[in-house]
Amino acid sequence: KKGKLEDCYSSDPTKNELFIVEGESAGGGVRITRNPKYQAFIPLKGKPLNVIKKANQSKIFKNNEIMSLAYALGGIGEDFNIEKLRYHKIVILTDADLDGFHINALVLTFFYHFYIDLIKKGYVYIALAPLYKIEAGTKYYYAWDKEELKEITKDLKNYSVTRNKGLGEMNPRDLFD
Repeated sequence: KKGKLEDCYSSDPTKNELFIVEGESAGGGVRITRNPKYQAFIPLKGKPLNVIKKANQSKIFKNNEIMSLAYALGGIGEDFNIEKLRYHKIVILTDADLDGFHINALVLTFFYHFYIDLIKKGYVYIALAPLYKIEAGTKYYYAWDKEELKEITKDLKNYSVTRNKGLGEMNPRDLFD
């Protein structure tokens, strides 16, 4: 079932991208800044199931987020045909915190377990959201950790730093960048 998938309208899978985003609020930023011709997205609510645990096997196909993702990919198991895949770039976009890293691991585990060929063909990516935005005059810089922040700002004068708490709190333009 389609669920919360907001699809793109291009039929060229080599140009199409599917963003798997953490949360509804991040989905709003992606909705505003994406190019709807080539960029589709699906927001995840909460953490996806750990598909490795045997106890979760029967729950997998009842989980709305997992089923929406399977729909976006064109099926699961024997129903999936990589030749009919609509997106040759599948990007996992989560917060740069422990929950985000955990969600990355769970989604990657899902792909490894059910869609190993997507990983082997290089279709699966993890986008790294920066923790810091540095404004210096009319220039903007982004830093992914404190070390990079120190490196960027060591020679700057009159700059300001904003720490991003999560994707949903980022300015949509910064998210797009």
